[in-house]
Amino acid sequence: MSIKRTIITTLVALTLVAVVAPSVQAVTIDELLAQIAQLSAQLNALQGASTGGSSLANCAGVTFTRNLTVGATGSDVKCLQTILNQSSSTQVSATGAGSPGAETSYFGSKTLAAVKVYQAQQGFVPANQVGPLTRAKLNAYLTTTPTTPTTPTTPTTPTTPGGLSVALASDTPAATQVADASNANFTKFSLTAGSGPVNVSRIYVTRAGLSTNSIVENIKVVEADTGTYRGTTASLNADSRALITFTPALVIPANTTKTYFIRAGIVDGTLSGPTVTLGIASNADITSNATSVTGAPAIGNQMTVIALAIGTLTVAEDGTTVDSTPDAGDTNVVVNQFKLTAGSTEAVTVETITTLKAGTADLTDTNNIELFDVTNNKSLGTVTSWDSEEKATWSNLNL
Repeated sequence: MSIKRTIITTLVALTLVAVVAPSVQAVTIDELLAQIAQLSAQLNALQGASTGGSSLANCAGVTFTRNLTVGATGSDVKCLQTILNQSSSTQVSATGAGSPGAETSYFGSKTLAAVKVYQAQQGFVPANQVGPLTRAKLNAYLTTTPTTPTTPTTPTTPTTPGGLSVALASDTPAATQVADASNANFTKFSLTAGSGPVNVSRIYVTRAGLSTNSIVENIKVVEADTGTYRGTTASLNADSRALITFTPALVIPANTTKTYFIRAGIVDGTLSGPTVTLGIASNADITSNATSVTGAPAIGNQMTVIALAIGTLTVAEDGTTVDSTPDAGDTNVVVNQFKLTAGSTEAVTVETITTLKAGTADLTDTNNIELFDVTNNKSLGTVTSWDSEEKATWSNLNL
């Protein structure tokens, strides 16, 4: 408890005695409770003003209905941090995530430490959770302290989508040989939006050529400029088509062209001779909100399969993470250690690595995702934030 808090509490207690004592016979229990609630609200306001506490807008509509422990997430956790930040003695963090004005929805060890101080101040035995007694105290605090509702945002006027055209790129990969057990870019195509932005939710890729569907695998759409694959990875169905879905949708801004590759693999053990082409066979194979789709077909050049022993690359975990329970505000947290091992046939060059976020954390809970080369003790680049598909990609690595 800080000196400032002690003085304020003492002054309030003295004031309460001075007000109540002269007319103790005339004061009812309800009136006394009302006076205590009023003085408690004044105390909370004074504490918030003296410590630079956060606005309680984060608590609008929140009621503590569940026990909270380390690892919990939600709006009630963010409200909890906001309440704790009203006093310097229970502040979650002085700077960064969890500090006043930068509360998060994650309950970490720093939040727990602040909760224990709060519990001790309320006369409770500090515990490793926000239990029923603490929740009751927090809910009582919210009923006597007004919360400022979040300012409503002005609804955005929907933008009318325009048309969409698909085209085979002039520099689509030339006809060549593709080894079994390898992956290659088969087709390069562009999507161009007209006067309004277009959202593409599905694309069917069609196979043709003198081959069977079973020799083609891992069909995906890859951004030409970043090397990031978009949407799902698909296989060919009985009608020689593979459905790739995009969640969220591919967004093509108005009057903008975006270029993609169709990339696929050839199954290991495939004999030499089969030919494969991949592409978008018809305008109906693109599902979008566009007013119209034009330009198909966009079919790549014919690739010929060759049986050839080529280099292999094995990806594996390499040890465990150093800190499996990082705190809000921590930096330089190692979240994944892995190793790449080339086989004995030939050297392998890695151009692109994409990592996928998993778990319950929000996209904005982590940032500055760095790919670090432990072997050579150097950074290979930092991606500021996860993209809309919860991916981070490093390109042109030349490893």
